[in-house]
Amino acid sequence: MNKGVEGDPKRFPRLAIGHKSNRNDNPLATATVPLGNSGITPPPQQLTSVNIDAQMDFYGTYILLNEQVTLQNQDPVLNEAAERLGVSLRQTEDELMRNMLAKRCGESKPWVIDMKALQGDMAQAQAA
Repeated sequence: MNKGVEGDPKRFPRLAIGHKSNRNDNPLATATVPLGNSGITPPPQQLTSVNIDAQMDFYGTYILLNEQVTLQNQDPVLNEAAERLGVSLRQTEDELMRNMLAKRCGESKPWVIDMKALQGDMAQAQAA
């Protein structure tokens, strides 16, 4: 997933292979002058947007089992492994998102995602 509004998940297309192009619309200028009765048409504005190419990195881990288990969903060893992997997934997402948001808070345009800096943040999180 990548983020539209900071922290708002967006799904990648199924076969995107880690790349997605997003279109972010630039805001229009505010209209602070009243129109009044003069009949003068205010100046028009142009719709503009910025295309942002996002690249997704994949993270994961796995568990080696050295016990004989039955391949059923009720096996306690498999249930414990699945639960621990789920907790690890959520903690990894939280850590990566926290690091990205913390880095962006100090920038003048925090809504623009610098993909190289983000990849560096994720690599540091993996190394820790």
